[in-house]
Amino acid sequence: MSTIDHVAFAMPRNSAKVAIEWYENVLSMKRFTINQEDDPFQGFTVRVGSM
Repeated sequence: MSTIDHVAFAMPRNSAKVAIEWYENVLSMKRFTINQEDDPFQGFTVRVGSM
């Protein structure tokens, strides 16, 4: 693989940290924040309805 444009994924709540660490350790990718509401470990949480 020579380039990656972007990576997006949907995961169960409180499970993003493991995926972020995998991308950092295996692919040497670094997460960067583009939304001020992003949590450092969970990213941006989409809430639907009254959940």
